[in-house]
Amino acid sequence: MTKRLYLYPVFIRIWHLLNALFILTLILTGINMQYANPDNMIISFSTSVFVHNICGIGLSLNYLLFFFGNLFTDNGKHYKIGIEGYWSRLKRQFNYYTFGIFKGDKPPFPVNTDQKFNPLQQLFYVIIMYCCVPLLIISGIGLLFPQITLNSLFGVSGIILTDLLHVSIGFFVSFFLIIHLYFCTFGTTCISNFKSMINGYHEVKITEQIQEVFSTLSADSLRIPQGLFYHKNHTWAHLSASGVAKVGMDDFLLHLTGKVTLSYLKKPGDNINKGDIFAEISQNGKQLRIYSPISGKILDTNPVLYENPEILNEDPYDEGWLYKIWPSNWLKETKSYYFAGEATRWASEELVRVKDFLARTPMKKYSSEHSIIILQEGGELRDNILSDLPGEVWLWQDFQKEFLNIISGQI
Repeated sequence: MTKRLYLYPVFIRIWHLLNALFILTLILTGINMQYANPDNMIISFSTSVFVHNICGIGLSLNYLLFFFGNLFTDNGKHYKIGIEGYWSRLKRQFNYYTFGIFKGDKPPFPVNTDQKFNPLQQLFYVIIMYCCVPLLIISGIGLLFPQITLNSLFGVSGIILTDLLHVSIGFFVSFFLIIHLYFCTFGTTCISNFKSMINGYHEVKITEQIQEVFSTLSADSLRIPQGLFYHKNHTWAHLSASGVAKVGMDDFLLHLTGKVTLSYLKKPGDNINKGDIFAEISQNGKQLRIYSPISGKILDTNPVLYENPEILNEDPYDEGWLYKIWPSNWLKETKSYYFAGEATRWASEELVRVKDFLARTPMKKYSSEHSIIILQEGGELRDNILSDLPGEVWLWQDFQKEFLNIISGQI
């Protein structure tokens, strides 16, 4: 089953079609001029030059449509790279393309109306459209009007340097085009992404678009990094070699809630005790309180979460930590926490507890309407279940009491 998202406005489709025609023609005529045998050419050299120049002018004018279209419409947001946490997102997407996609893993950054490009696409599209194409146009103008080109630079002819730049970028763009066409076949069908540039609609599998509702939550789908200490209230702590601890929320909790808004309740310089409330997460008026897993002095909050709050769900351990704390009683407070394999076994037990909690929740009034969003066939939990259940049925306060209100004296 698929869902259609309108992602490509008319000006983008017109630009994309013209851009493809101009670039393909430039590549073909450029190859013909560079490598064809002058005595045995399919298209004469003079014709190739003429067509190449016309397409170069067309590409330059078409680029203005792209540039000003992105400048004055909402489409430009897809090319804005958020620096904080970007390296981590880039690594996740690279690992998906090199390994995950062949193992049937879910895309780490599914296409939606707010995020048309994954981090790797975004990087290369910015390089191509805001660096390579402008340089290609500028160097092409220099070759078309050699009188405006520098005579020499560092003792080398300006025309030769301009030509070298132009040809090098042309090769890079040609290589990118091959890769681009290959990845365009990774849609719901091998031609669905090409159809998107005709009708403006991008087709996605529902499991990718709204995996909060339709994907299965299991211990295998949870990220449980080794080397961290996990508290029963679904927070974690990690002590660095410098003696500074990072703390945050675990992937289990964030899988249940879906995307949330984070509110910090402590600031750098504050002293905190294990079991103190140090953050709140909220969603559509529903809130959960988060308790500190350790005691100590707060050194810093995570600046990444201010600019990119989605990192909290995407990468809760590496980039999505909440606080840096100088611990005051690390060994005593963490000795009973879950570590390594124990954490995985505990997460599996917690999933059973959630199922049991759902079974004990009075839902007779809503069973026919909402059963599909609670359990998969076979009784498996659906991902982001706290997000999907209606407020009058699922009181987050009940979940708070049973799963998060675990103070230091209870473990």
